[in-house]
Amino acid sequence: MAAPTMSMAAQPPVNLGTTSTFAILAGSEITNTGMTIISGSAGGDVGLSPGTAFTGQANVTTSGSVHIANAIAIEAKEDLITAYNDAAGRTPVTRISTELGGTTLTPGTYDSADGTLQITGTLTLDAQGDPDGVFVFKTASSLITASDSHVNLINGAQSCNIFWKVGSSATLGTNSHFVGHIFALASITANNGATVQGQLLARNGAVTLDNNVIINESCDVDPIPPAPAILHVIKHVINSNGGTAVAGNFNLHVKTSGNDVATSPQPGVEAPGTSYTLPVGNYIVSEDANLNLDPDKTIPSGYTFEDVKVPLDPSLVLPVAEKTVYPVYPVYPGEGDTIGSLTIPALQRELPILQGTGVAELKKGVGHFAQSVLPGEDDNCVFSGHRETVFRQLDALKIGDLLIVQTSAGTFTYKVNGTRIVHQDDKTVIVPTDHAVLTMTTCYPFNTPGYYPDRYIVTADLVKSKIIKS
Repeated sequence: MAAPTMSMAAQPPVNLGTTSTFAILAGSEITNTGMTIISGSAGGDVGLSPGTAFTGQANVTTSGSVHIANAIAIEAKEDLITAYNDAAGRTPVTRISTELGGTTLTPGTYDSADGTLQITGTLTLDAQGDPDGVFVFKTASSLITASDSHVNLINGAQSCNIFWKVGSSATLGTNSHFVGHIFALASITANNGATVQGQLLARNGAVTLDNNVIINESCDVDPIPPAPAILHVIKHVINSNGGTAVAGNFNLHVKTSGNDVATSPQPGVEAPGTSYTLPVGNYIVSEDANLNLDPDKTIPSGYTFEDVKVPLDPSLVLPVAEKTVYPVYPVYPGEGDTIGSLTIPALQRELPILQGTGVAELKKGVGHFAQSVLPGEDDNCVFSGHRETVFRQLDALKIGDLLIVQTSAGTFTYKVNGTRIVHQDDKTVIVPTDHAVLTMTTCYPFNTPGYYPDRYIVTADLVKSKIIKS
């Protein structure tokens, strides 16, 4: 039997007001156990009012500010009441079963007959290709998710457009992955290892954290794709010693990611050459070796110009031997700077990336080894992270799983090609490569306290780039 699918009419998102920048907001107190990481493009603020007790704050890393019973926290709490009432008043409402696990829902407003909701297994939210699709869930009492449960987004659904109005308290299970903004009248508990894409906002009670990752993301706005450009490939032949070769004797390729573009290869053509209309990006122009022009002569192997950037710099004249690097990062990040985010769909996890692999950087998120190239660039980009926090369950990744890196230069998708275990002194992990590779490293074994000299390595090839034109 197929899982049920339901849909409702379009509606606007809930207005968050000043609460939009708060990943955590509580009324009575905030309690944290273990290392919790809070970040997100919408804001990583933490707020508390009227309570003042923030236990375990020293082990919470946040990209935003902490507001304890100050004017900013008070205003955010007032806006939370408005948001809660907005969600509570949404109509029309479709009544669904208490158990959401195993179901697929489309944008709309939902509640249950007994006033509670729970998720065991996977709840799939399908925006049906509409990135503005809004989901509102309403409970008269509790929201409870089971251990290892997941909320899965497909077809354009975004965490910024998912809202959970909870009439009493919400509890997120151990190692669960939850998506959306929770507005709870009472309290919210995120059990050990739970991850959240959204917000945990409790009007009157406490927010309890335990070794969590919470990412408060704004809605994605795709950049306007850059216009395609034209690459002219010209073959000019200069014969010597009585040679009679012409341009058409040579076969020329234009490749990207190791594959010929459409209509490539082509025989060489003198000026104006062969024209290719191509998306902005990096290409390799190469020439096959030709051993048949003269039976008495051996023609050397063909040339290769690597990293031909399209569109070309108007002042650039081909052929050139210089290598250009693309995408261009206008400003190279400084140590400790947040340079982007890493999404691991197979683990339902999104993580901040910081420049550097020191103690401070690895406490906040994934660290980029500064002596390696930046994400999206050719060569070996190296990430490091703690096995207890950002890279826990890294050993669950399989060949073919995707890793999505978003930076100021664009979005870069890598596909896992292998894993291995090495000694900490094995420097092959950071050696240069002849193509764009992402290498992720963490301590090994997993789930074992103490220090060990081995490292768990995941490697992935760049398979897709979406460049933001600067």
